[in-house]
Amino acid sequence: MLKHISHSIAKPLTKLFIFSHTKKQLPFQWKHSHVTPIYKGKGDASSSCKCIPISLTGVVCKLLEKHIFKHLFNFIKTNNVLFKQQSGFQPNDSTVNQLIDIYNTIIGNLDKGKNVCFVLCDVAKAFDKV
Repeated sequence: MLKHISHSIAKPLTKLFIFSHTKKQLPFQWKHSHVTPIYKGKGDASSSCKCIPISLTGVVCKLLEKHIFKHLFNFIKTNNVLFKQQSGFQPNDSTVNQLIDIYNTIIGNLDKGKNVCFVLCDVAKAFDKV
């Protein structure tokens, strides 16, 4: 629907986005969302602890989020804020690249006769605690 009326709402939305940016806050109504529990797929489906909450926010708020993300991401990339090894949320990158890098490091050190040690942490439930 917004695409069909974009020519009519572009200027008011731009003013609203600029106002929100200037005041450094979202309009009060945009802070509300519909929270839907999504079953994680392990164990008893009737248990509330086996669900994760998904917040559904308004489309106009999502447009502002995308706009802010674009500018913030460009700033971070331009100023080299992230480590080279950062793979999460990077376009055209994945954790597979991290595994390949770790594998190459291990093989390279073994080829040089160096000791290779690991400290492994189980973080399977880490996001349940956030």
